[in-house]
Amino acid sequence: LKNIPFIVFFIKDKNNVKKILEIGSYEGLSSNFFLSCYDRSFLYCVDPFIEPNKENYNQNFLTTEKNFDNNLEDLSSRFKKIKKRSNDFFRELSEKEKFDIIFIDGAHNSESVYLDAINAWKHLNIRGYMIFDDFFYDEFQNKDDNPIIGIKKFTKKVDNFKIIALYSQLILQKKELV
Repeated sequence: LKNIPFIVFFIKDKNNVKKILEIGSYEGLSSNFFLSCYDRSFLYCVDPFIEPNKENYNQNFLTTEKNFDNNLEDLSSRFKKIKKRSNDFFRELSEKEKFDIIFIDGAHNSESVYLDAINAWKHLNIRGYMIFDDFFYDEFQNKDDNPIIGIKKFTKKVDNFKIIALYSQLILQKKELV
């Protein structure tokens, strides 16, 4: 939640944010922020809420999902909880489905971050924002497994973006292809 002031500062046009996609919702704190700050928006929360992984092997995901539900209880008409892995979600998502903001905070390994970005980019509106959380996350023993590697790979693959901000997050804005 330390990044909230930055997101609000860089994505000011709140009235034009109608649809937000969040990959990785965990306990719903960022979900709550998006719905509160962008109060005319609808949020899609994609998280499998299941087994632990290398990052959170001690986490009880039954508790995590209950916390998510409790944290968003008052906002239930403005979001959809999608209990799936992001790859499965994107595979089933209509090609016509577009979002104004896409927040990537799912699995933090570089390959997952890259795949989430590639899949999500197709569904980001022109002038929409993609936010990569945990840009400087550095918890994997093999440094090539950290998110920054997947993000760099993604930014080399696409070129129709503008960097809006870089701090502990990276915010990109999608531009029209020329």
